[in-house]
Amino acid sequence: MVGDYKKWKAVVEELEDRRAEHGSQGGRVFRSPANQNEVVVLFKWNSEEEARKFMDEVIPAKRWDSARIYSYEMQFLEHVEDLDA
Repeated sequence: MVGDYKKWKAVVEELEDRRAEHGSQGGRVFRSPANQNEVVVLFKWNSEEEARKFMDEVIPAKRWDSARIYSYEMQFLEHVEDLDA
């Protein structure tokens, strides 16, 4: 949950180059239609190790409060398969 989507997005955009340096291949942002500050982000990384390094080194330096992030949960998932409609 973010406090202000626009402020959060500005921080996310500011970190684009740093994410790429740490192996991010991009991501997708989803928002709840009922609450536009409820955000789910799916990033694709070269490896879990690079993603964790980004989270440990870059994000604390940026400080979560500047992005107005009130709560978050981070999970690492393995893509298993795609489904048809």
